[in-house]
Formats: sequence, structure tokens, C-alpha cells
Amino acid sequence: MSKVVHQEPIAEIWLEDKTIKEFLDAQLNKNTKATYTTYMKRLLEFTEYKESGAEILKQHKQWERRIFVYYNWLKDKTYSQNYCESCTGCLRGFFSHFRKPLNLTPKERIKLSMRNRTTEDYYFDNTDLFKCYLSGTLKGKYALAVGKSIGLRSEDFGKLTYGRFRALKLDSEPPIFLGAIPTSKEGVKAYCFLDADAVQAVRDILEANKDKLDSDKVWSGNDDYLSGILRRMAKRAKIDSHGAKIHFHCLRKFLCDRLSSHMGESKWKQIVGKKISESAYISPNLLRDDFMRAMPNLNILNGNGETKKKLTTLENEVVQLKAENSKLREQKEEDKRTIETLQTKQNSMNKSIGELNDFRDIVEKKLNIKQKVSID
Repeated sequence: MSKVVHQEPIAEIWLEDKTIKEFLDAQLNKNTKATYTTYMKRLLEFTEYKESGAEILKQHKQWERRIFVYYNWLKDKTYSQNYCESCTGCLRGFFSHFRKPLNLTPKERIKLSMRNRTTEDYYFDNTDLFKCYLSGTLKGKYALAVGKSIGLRSEDFGKLTYGRFRALKLDSEPPIFLGAIPTSKEGVKAYCFLDADAVQAVRDILEANKDKLDSDKVWSGNDDYLSGILRRMAKRAKIDSHGAKIHFHCLRKFLCDRLSSHMGESKWKQIVGKKISESAYISPNLLRDDFMRAMPNLNILNGNGETKKKLTTLENEVVQLKAENSKLREQKEEDKRTIETLQTKQNSMNKSIGELNDFRDIVEKKLNIKQKVSID
């Protein structure tokens, strides 16, 4: 009953509480704003709807201790540890937004950040992605090849349009600069490049969708859909993650791991769209040189090594099968023509035999020849 009684007060407080509304409106990402809205509702529930945002802010010194009471209250409500941490993190962000950050000790901050994930992300290697690529549909291949080349989060990946790709000179030597892509989560630009695999995937997707408008998005699915596509490709490729989680973000990790081996942190963070200091910004031209050095480790179809050998083997097998299939078709056509020729000859012979029988009957009739009846 208590939840039903509190529904109307929550709505009224939410519309009238200017302090909390100001904090939520300051969130540039609409997904973050929606998530923080839920977290702040939990906070109102904790205060039994007796404290406004301004009152909570005024008591920021008391909240340096009270935040742990709130944390334990959330745990008593059987929320997950990750959820409890996110709620308290939102609360700390609320105080920081109004320039009244909670003065927590390092140990206290650790206590509020003791995540306990039950799963780990799967780390793809080039061979894994090669197998997945071969098992994918046209759009699946696009999501994989472009996803591991630009490393955007799913919400930013889904904003790419046909027009952006059509504006590129895809006949140029890879890597090809995709542009400075605004990112949602951190509000910075990602300086993305298409490697050789991604260029081929983009060509294929553009060729198959000539009727699409420049403003149309290439991929309209969300993170769950993208991750589901990747998991199905991995399943068809018979990749056993042994309990590790396969999702679209794994492609971002794949890219970051390989870029970090060929360039400094500030450079690869610019490429994937993570915040860096103002003094560390590098021009896209210099980033392209660094990306080019990393590209052989990113390629799964056009690179060196075992994956290229396997692809060459498969291509040779396909050529051989096509040749054999062509011979079989030719043999089938030849057999068909032979059967038709024999059938024509048989029909002609049957016609000749019929004509001879008719002629014999006429001759016998004119000569008045009767068939002799044999008597045993």
C-alpha cells in the first residue's frame, strides 16, 4: 500500500523541486538523465519525501556520514551492489554539481565503490572476430567490422548515417578518416578511422542500400540488439566464451587494447572518444599515422597472419567448388541433350514402324492375302 500512496507525492515533488530539476537538466546525455531521475527518486524515497533538494544540499556536511546509511538502506532493500553504488555515486554527483562535494576519505570512497560483478567480459582475438564475420549477415558484418574499427559506444554507433559514409572517398588507402563524431556519455568527440575491413563492409552496405536517404541511419538497433547480433554470430561460429559476457562493448575493448600498443594514452583516447586534457589534443592527420601502425593488428580479413591464410584457403575452396559445380551443370546439360536426341530418334523410328505396318495392311488387302491359320 505504501508504494501506491507515494506515487502522487513523487510526481508533485518532481515537478516543483527546482534544485533536483536543475541537476537533472545539467546532464547532457538523455540516457544519463533518465537513469539519474530513477536514482534521485530512490533518494526521495529514503528521505520519506520529507526533504527537498535544497534541504539535502544544505545538509551536505551531515551527508558525509549519512551517505553510508543511505547505502546500507539500499542494500536492505535487496538492490544489487552495483545499483547501490550507482545511486550513491549519483548523490555525490548532485553535491559536486552545486560545488559542495562530499569530503570522503580514500577508504570511504573505496567502501562505496566495491563493485562485485558476477560476470566478466569476453576478450575477442582476431581469429574469433574472423569466424564471427564469416557467420554474419550483411548488417552483422557491418556492425562487427565497423564496430571494432571505430570503437564507438552503441548509442553513438547507432547515429551513423548513410550520408556520412557516402561522403567518404572509399577508394582511398585505408585507414580512412570517418570524422570527428560527437559522443553522448562524455560529451567529447571521437576521431574515428575505418580500417581495411571496415571500408569493405561499408562498401557492401552502401551497395545494398542505394535507395536509402542520406539522413537514414545505417543501424537503428539499440545496445541490446547489437549485442544480441554479436552473440548469435559467435554462437554460429562455435565460439565458447566459457561464461564470459559477449556484448557490443567488447569490440570497443578490442580496439583500445590494440591501439594502446602503438600509441600513447592521450592519442587512443581521442580516437575512441574519451576525455583527455586540453594540452594533449593531436591533429587527425597525426592520429591517422598512429592508427595506420596499429591497423595490421586490427585487420581480420585483409591483414597478415593466420586469418589471412584461412581466408585464402576458404576462397580457394569456394573457387574449386564453383568449378566443380559448373562442370556438373555442363555434364547435366549434355546428358539432357543426349536424352532429347535419343528420344527424337525413338519417336522417328516408332513413326516409321507405324507407317510400314499401315503399308503392309494395304498391300495384303489388295492382294487378298489372308493370314494362314496353323492347325496343330
